[in-house]
Amino acid sequence: MQYIGLASGTTAGSVLTHPVGKLDIVEIEPAAEPAARLFDFVNGRPLDDPRTTLSFADARSFLRGTEKLYDVIISEPSDPWMAGPANLFTQEFFEIGSRALRDGGLFTQWIQLYTLDAELLRSAIATFRSVFPHVYAFHPLRKNDLILVGSETPIELDVARLGARWQVPAVQSDLARLGFHELAAVLAQARLGPDEVAALSTGARINTDDNGLLLFGAPLSVHSSTTVLNDRLLGATARGVGNYLCFPGATREVEGNFLSYLAAAYGASGFSLEAAVTERLADERRKRFRNEPGG
Repeated sequence: MQYIGLASGTTAGSVLTHPVGKLDIVEIEPAAEPAARLFDFVNGRPLDDPRTTLSFADARSFLRGTEKLYDVIISEPSDPWMAGPANLFTQEFFEIGSRALRDGGLFTQWIQLYTLDAELLRSAIATFRSVFPHVYAFHPLRKNDLILVGSETPIELDVARLGARWQVPAVQSDLARLGFHELAAVLAQARLGPDEVAALSTGARINTDDNGLLLFGAPLSVHSSTTVLNDRLLGATARGVGNYLCFPGATREVEGNFLSYLAAAYGASGFSLEAAVTERLADERRKRFRNEPGG
């Protein structure tokens, strides 16, 4: 696994709560290492984990030069209104990242919702999707960040497999710090699935190295409050991810009951439309169960 941008090291520490074999961290600024150690009381000390390798390099150059193929790449650079980090939001960068992924690998990209014009947000999402066509968009705790998880191949949301990962004590403890005490609460941070991301992206311009849409456009809204407008933009297409979940071997009743849990979690997260859509799915699954032989 690779992580771009050390910062406080908290994300790296969270990654290492999972059964990760190796974590390569790429950071351009050497001063970030001693700075991250100031957060050892909360980040889980990822730099002391034997699975971690820290390299000081430009992320694009590192990915171009590496012969490794990763299962997951997490890109969490600084804001795109800065000249250097802006190069980590372009189509060319995502193409470089895609070539460093194994078949079926995942690329995770952070994008800000604050001080970023809504049309530029659409461009950032569309640019990511132009390389990774299968995208889920997470809006954690309905705050100022959007997390895109994309792949060149379909991403299967197998509830049983996700549940097994949830059972890892270190993972549970880490997520509990954010108030997530059940799997449904984590899934309820996902607002858009691949179809909804496609709809949101339709007609948006692609951000490239040559046109510099974010590089030159993002600074114009750096002093603007855009979180509410961007939340509305997401809400216009958000339907939750209940329809994308798969339940191998489960009955329709079990599916419906889990979807009801998920609907309640969406409601608790403040995503009322997603909650309503998911509860309707739950009712449909239970109705199908009752109409099946033996149901």
